[in-house]
Amino acid sequence: DEGWGVRGRFEADLSDALTASVILDYSEREANSFATTFRDVPAGAALFGVAPAAAITSGITPGEDNYNARQDDQTLSENEQFAGSLKLTYDIGDFQLVSVSSFQDWSYLFEEDVDGTDFDLLNVFTSGALNGGIFQSGPFSAEQFTQEFRLISPQGDHFEYLLGLWYSDAETDRTFARGPIFVADWGAATGTTNYAAFGQGTFHVSDKLDITAGLRVGTEEIDVSFTDIANPGQFTGDDSESFVTGKLAAQYFFDNDISLFAAVSTGYKGQGFDVSSGFNQARADNPVGSETSISYEAGLKGRLFDDRAQFSLVAFLTDYEDFQAQSAEVTPTGLVFNLNNVGELRTQGIEADFSAQLNDYIRIDTSAALIDASIESFPNATCYPGQTVAEGCVETAPGSGTFLQDLSGADLSNSPDFKFNIGATFEKDLTSMPFGIFANANYQYQDDVNFDLFANPRTVQDGYGIMNVNLGVRDLDDRYRVTVFVNNLFEEEYVSGIIDQSGFFGGVPVLRQFKPRQSQRYVGVRLKGSF
Repeated sequence: DEGWGVRGRFEADLSDALTASVILDYSEREANSFATTFRDVPAGAALFGVAPAAAITSGITPGEDNYNARQDDQTLSENEQFAGSLKLTYDIGDFQLVSVSSFQDWSYLFEEDVDGTDFDLLNVFTSGALNGGIFQSGPFSAEQFTQEFRLISPQGDHFEYLLGLWYSDAETDRTFARGPIFVADWGAATGTTNYAAFGQGTFHVSDKLDITAGLRVGTEEIDVSFTDIANPGQFTGDDSESFVTGKLAAQYFFDNDISLFAAVSTGYKGQGFDVSSGFNQARADNPVGSETSISYEAGLKGRLFDDRAQFSLVAFLTDYEDFQAQSAEVTPTGLVFNLNNVGELRTQGIEADFSAQLNDYIRIDTSAALIDASIESFPNATCYPGQTVAEGCVETAPGSGTFLQDLSGADLSNSPDFKFNIGATFEKDLTSMPFGIFANANYQYQDDVNFDLFANPRTVQDGYGIMNVNLGVRDLDDRYRVTVFVNNLFEEEYVSGIIDQSGFFGGVPVLRQFKPRQSQRYVGVRLKGSF
């Protein structure tokens, strides 16, 4: 895993009224260590019916702590990104006219061993004509340009406002190839154009009460072109949709640096094409629907103990319509990621943050969240592998061969009910030396989650906590820092994903897992400089 990047910021006063800020960012990253490993391989499992468990796990002990894998081909990903922005601020009397232009160019290449083993599948399937495994790869590139104009009014005793215009244009190109068996070969291009006008104003009703209202009106246009080379076909589609979102908020300021606030707002996430293997004209004519939401929140925030401590306590509730969620499904030809309109979703809970400067050297920071994210309506969900009628997988009509489940009322995937974070930081200048020292310890915990949108009980990660610590020195102007860090000090085992590969193993529930680097203890040195 290697990566590097450079980022620069440049500011200039072009005149008494005009200032400019330019940010440029370039990075590259290459990783070859994100292969999945076997978590569970039941007796009798046979990959594609021809490779027995003993052959694909020789020298490997499947389990939650398994970091070993054998593959025909190395798993690789390469990222390259360039991003730049230009911000111009022009003073027009007491008003400000702001222009923000940005451009981003991102390219990505992945290469992956589909079967995740070094078993000579091709030898079996081709009667010795070929050797090796199933391989897939493809480059992906994306470009986006955005332009925003904002007119900002002067601060007023009774009212101030902001008006703006927004434009964005994004294009993505992707090709994909899998083979030499279970062949897929295609290329696709998608585009999204967004226009919007927005405004927000704050009324100072009194010295203690502010009312803020905002509105955004826009249109989004999407298009797709898909060329299937393996099964010759050309599919195109386009669509457009207008949207309106808004916000209404109130904030009341008490005399003791504490404020009470409440807000209601609506949200919109645009429709899109689910481009993947198997794309056809029906999917081009019927993009994944847009997602809308309405959110309510209320809370307290403020400062205590002569500003040495600050806190916030927020209760929230958000209802989503046509919530967009991604699912992973293993088919006989590979792992397929699909974008789904789940239906109705509700997430609600309480979030709390507290930080305090205990003395001149020590600060503590804590946060916690209790969240209930549940699917309110999802009556025609796909069954998970091996799900029985008793477990809720029901044939839609006698003899139809189509089985679905009703996930209405189920928990949302990959959403912990509880999480918290606590950290302590020590910093002290050494007056007799040209530098200071600092140290930090941070512990974060999250409750158990199910990674599968369709509630597969075999894809659950238990709750876990991670402790990170670091120690370092810095110059007294804080321009340079040298930090020695230890991440996952107690080597807490966890995974960032679990996949049920029953589709590769004739219905036998073989589990694979993603083991991130952070799931092992590792030590490093970090250097930081600014000028």
